[in-house]
Amino acid sequence: MKKKQSFTEKILLLIADFIDVFRQPCTLSTFRYWLRGDPRYRPFRTWLEEYFQKRGKKNLYSAIYRLKRNGYLKIKITKEGKGYFLTSKGEKRVLKNKIKNFKKKYNPDKSWLMVIFDIPEKRRKDRNVFREFLYELGFQKVQQSVWVSPYDVYKELKEVVKNLNLSKYIKFLKVKELGKF
Repeated sequence: MKKKQSFTEKILLLIADFIDVFRQPCTLSTFRYWLRGDPRYRPFRTWLEEYFQKRGKKNLYSAIYRLKRNGYLKIKITKEGKGYFLTSKGEKRVLKNKIKNFKKKYNPDKSWLMVIFDIPEKRRKDRNVFREFLYELGFQKVQQSVWVSPYDVYKELKEVVKNLNLSKYIKFLKVKELGKF
């Protein structure tokens, strides 16, 4: 059973989407304008409006404050006003939330995706985070640094590797079958 996302996590994901679309820090006025105008985000707009009617807009500001306090957002001054952008910690959190909500599909050609990595000890934290992502993506451990998955998660895995800046330590293989002797 998947855990329900909190209001703060949903706001973080929406701010991340805004930054991806416009490539600029997110101000509250442009954020509201964007939600109002972009048809892809109408469900979020109606969800936010219903939420505001029940609990008021104060929770939005509280959520943004919590995101800043926890180190996921930082403020940048822009010509439109104060804008928020994601820190590296925030980007990792967004990626983790997206992967948690990702619906895995099996590879259509019934192949396995194999990941082999050798991440140095000085990057232990990144190695542990990478293992968490592998687990969330449905990988199973064959050996300490060899993991396999029957799912079609290559794009998501590439995004994780790029975000953690680990590309020189990791190799991907597409394997037709896994066998035992």
